Amino acid sequence: MLDHVEGGIAVCQADKFLYANEPLLKMLGHRSLESLSTYKVSSVAGVASYDSWAMAAASEPRSESWRRADGSVVRVDVSISTMTVGGDGSARVVLVRDVSAAWRAQAQLQQTERLAAVGTLAAGVAHQLNNPLAYVLANINYLAEEIPPFLRETSSALSTEQSDKLNDLLGAMSDAREGAERVARIVRDLRTFSRMEDERRELLEVQTLIDSACVLIESELKNRGRLVKVYDQVWPVEANPSRLAQVFLNLLLNAAQAIPIGSPTRNEVTVRTYMDEAAEMVVVEIRDTGTGMSDAVQARIFDPFFTLKPVGEGTGLGLTTCLAIVHHMGGSIVVESVEGDGSTFRVRLPSAMRSVQRRTALSSHPPEETRRTRMLIVDDEISLLSSLRRALGRDVDVELASSARDAEAILSGDDNFDVILCDIMMPEVTGIDFFEKITQAKPELRERFVFMTGGAFSGVTQQFLDTTDLPRLDKPFDVRELRKIVRRLAKAHTQK
Repeated sequence: MLDHVEGGIAVCQADKFLYANEPLLKMLGHRSLESLSTYKVSSVAGVASYDSWAMAAASEPRSESWRRADGSVVRVDVSISTMTVGGDGSARVVLVRDVSAAWRAQAQLQQTERLAAVGTLAAGVAHQLNNPLAYVLANINYLAEEIPPFLRETSSALSTEQSDKLNDLLGAMSDAREGAERVARIVRDLRTFSRMEDERRELLEVQTLIDSACVLIESELKNRGRLVKVYDQVWPVEANPSRLAQVFLNLLLNAAQAIPIGSPTRNEVTVRTYMDEAAEMVVVEIRDTGTGMSDAVQARIFDPFFTLKPVGEGTGLGLTTCLAIVHHMGGSIVVESVEGDGSTFRVRLPSAMRSVQRRTALSSHPPEETRRTRMLIVDDEISLLSSLRRALGRDVDVELASSARDAEAILSGDDNFDVILCDIMMPEVTGIDFFEKITQAKPELRERFVFMTGGAFSGVTQQFLDTTDLPRLDKPFDVRELRKIVRRLAKAHTQK
């Protein structure tokens, strides 16, 4: 009867198991009482818990971690009571219930809540930095384009000292540009990894996502080894950017942490991309020269909640999540490892070869000359407005509006704009409300809208960005990218 109850039952005396029912043996990974009896109670239940047993006549259920035969840990609720065993004195009757599933679900919920909080914080920081970064980069890029031609025209009138001074100033501007672009990449990476709820798919270059992940692991890798990139030409893939970025970040972080600190010149993490042409698959290999894994560990690394990291440093969900994301894309992850000689993770992803070829065929046509473009820019950041007008003013007639209401007034008198560049997050009237009001009154203006955003916080805003087919720019953006969109929309407007 005891072998058919739901929970585990044991009788223990001193530091020995006298009896264990079948559910308890199965729970602890043993085949017989003889196998379990080779262990002391303290080696299974933990010394602290066992010491408290000796004084317990009876107890309320309490949660503990018990060690199984294979070394893994099972979470249990334990109740203890005392009984008399013949002339041998007292023993302890132990009732054990496996609560691992509930405990894991609770741990996963807590981890999800922590990740959500971190994601919200990251998105908030990125949003606050995006506007100033956007106009800093726009101004620096404007100077970089305008100053060299000016210097070529005036160089003959400058003294050697003046010329040297101007070269120093150009060098300082170049350094500032590099620094601002580096900050912009970090902000962009923060936004990418904070939008985990976003399910939209798009054509992606895997090297770009890998580069973003590499930036985020620099601090973890610098005292362990060097990073080596070997990029062969590969086709794009069709995926959700934040989810695929999570895969590469997790694998690169694991590779870095597999290398002990202290010998950075002798160790490396190598990232390689190449095509499996026959299968039309993009392959990403991440190899480290770290500690490697045994066969037993390799067999379990994708199991949920399995981790070799200390408590508090890993949940055991990282590789499980990576595998689920890649499988959802129709791909696979394979691991090869030798204990003491590093590991290689090989990610295979279906290429978007046919999608790219189809889009290229549809869009391939010779360039045509167009009239001078007219553009309306709507944003509450005054510095960004003036920066964009300077950057675009040579080729585009730019009209500025610092609020949606100002933009409405402009369009009520003149709607002959090729492009309407509109910020999403604005006070009083948002960019979405402005867009819906204008396009309801003048539907022909819909295809001329381009949205820019420093981050979406509300569900309505995120849903709009996920479902709209109109162009979108994430701040801080490259003015050259904006120019391409402007030329394309202006051309489409002219053809109509």
